[in-house]
Amino acid sequence: MTACASARDPVHGFTANRSVVTNAGKHLGAKLILNVDIQDFFPTFHFGRIRGVFAAHPFSFPLSVATILAQVCCFRGYLPQGAATSPILSNLICRGLDRDLSRLAINNHCLYTRYADDITFSTERESFPIFLVARLPTLQDPRPMLGDELLAIFAKHTLTVNPKKLRLRRKSNRQEVTGITINEKLNVTRAFVRNIRSILHDCETRGQAKANQKFIQVDRKARRGSRPTVIKHVRGKLDYLKMVRGADDSLYVRYEIRAEKIAARKNYGVPIFGRCSKNNEILGEAVWVILGFDPDDLEVVQGTGFTLENVGIITARHVIDAGRNNGARRWAVLNAANPKRQYAIRGYRSDPCIDIAVLSTIAPLRANFRPAISVPKVGDCAFIVGFPHWNTTADQMLVAPSNIIQTKSASAILYLLTGGPVRGGNSGGPFLSHEGYVTGIALWDNNSLIAPDGGVSINHVQLAQDAPLRSLP
Repeated sequence: MTACASARDPVHGFTANRSVVTNAGKHLGAKLILNVDIQDFFPTFHFGRIRGVFAAHPFSFPLSVATILAQVCCFRGYLPQGAATSPILSNLICRGLDRDLSRLAINNHCLYTRYADDITFSTERESFPIFLVARLPTLQDPRPMLGDELLAIFAKHTLTVNPKKLRLRRKSNRQEVTGITINEKLNVTRAFVRNIRSILHDCETRGQAKANQKFIQVDRKARRGSRPTVIKHVRGKLDYLKMVRGADDSLYVRYEIRAEKIAARKNYGVPIFGRCSKNNEILGEAVWVILGFDPDDLEVVQGTGFTLENVGIITARHVIDAGRNNGARRWAVLNAANPKRQYAIRGYRSDPCIDIAVLSTIAPLRANFRPAISVPKVGDCAFIVGFPHWNTTADQMLVAPSNIIQTKSASAILYLLTGGPVRGGNSGGPFLSHEGYVTGIALWDNNSLIAPDGGVSINHVQLAQDAPLRSLP
């Protein structure tokens, strides 16, 4: 059915590439919002209307065939809620309704959308025309009175408005469309965020088992099949938060990383890019300190590393070389977000032609950076991230804004020179673009072809990734 009939522009429910988010986004920033809910939406559509859909364009089935199809799609003579065929059929039945309401909205300088039984009108003007809203809400009656022309359209299509869900909201109040607030930006409610934070805190402090027991006790939602575990439940909420606020939203990424630490589901952790890459606390989740120790367990070398999506922890190869030359016998990485915990480095992969090493380690990867797709060029922004002088767990990660001021190719390898500063200990850290993608790897080495404030393009990481694994003592 979806292949034969495409949804109209105002329709956002049960339609490919549309959702509650696209529905709410249409009304973002409006001065007035009118929410209308259709009462008993699916049971309103009886057998005769469904048969009429199959008999009409675009299906145009013979009446006998349309009758059989309608019988298959009906339950006790009506469209059943929850059936796979009901959503698209309801949209087809409501084509006339959508046409009439769209025309009414356009003629009165308003915007109309529908998500199943949730109908929304919005306007940039100070008030709705009387054809839509005959009376504004008052203290005695907080519900608006709909205009005669709007009510006539609902009556024409044999639909009834649910008076309990009728709302009119100004920009000075909280405006919601299909459960999403739209005053300044698309957002979820504070109660929704508090619930996620509470569940994560419970899992972190009491453990998954006890948190799951509590969830079973308080969960009253009617479900088909078995109840999900508490971590699957909060993951569903996080996916919704991501859909509304975006995958690069700092709040979502911060909570998703906490969920990863409770129960990992991603091999390389949560991607950090875009808006959240401006948050140093979040950046620290994907940045590592690389340490080499001598037989007396004294530190002999220190560098920076970072987690790259689908690759692992990366650093500069000369950090490893310097440690081996200085007698390093134990290697470890520690994460900037939890510097008191060290993880052993078992080996590394590196091509002798390039100063990049991919580490083999047991460290859990909870966040990662994505490599830039485009080749870095002169003038591009380059945030230099790393630990130029790591001594204690109190030392802070440095994020230095800079630019690429020169590029140089040697033996098919692209090197980058920045405005600096790249210092000792920075080696192996990422150069991040303005959008938070990795463009290069910092190199502080007198033997570098573009020393001292330079690096190498991330586009060559595959050379190191494909190299054989070398063990470390």
